[in-house]
Amino acid sequence: MAYPLMNSISMGNDLTYYFIYLNQVTNQLFMPMFLYVFFIAVLISSLVFQLRFNARIRPEVSLLASSFAGVGLSILFLQINGLIDPIHFFIMLGIFIASLIWVMLSSGE
Repeated sequence: MAYPLMNSISMGNDLTYYFIYLNQVTNQLFMPMFLYVFFIAVLISSLVFQLRFNARIRPEVSLLASSFAGVGLSILFLQINGLIDPIHFFIMLGIFIASLIWVMLSSGE
């Protein structure tokens, strides 16, 4: 299987060309994996920092923070044509809304 050649002029003009190229080569899997790995990294780091500073973990708050960051990143990815499908944005938005409801219904102790 031959990979498409990289356009050096487009590479020099826009950094997002690398991401579009990687997404094309991996059959539209690179950017969703990047988005979900970012989501998991923010979730785990939020849990660790809660444990470090409070000695108590509230998973609903960590999920809310990571889903908010994931929605923000997916909005940025949607601005460039060919980076991410809208279904991944709606998945992140659904996780954000569910975690927001969870935080609103929790006792807050």
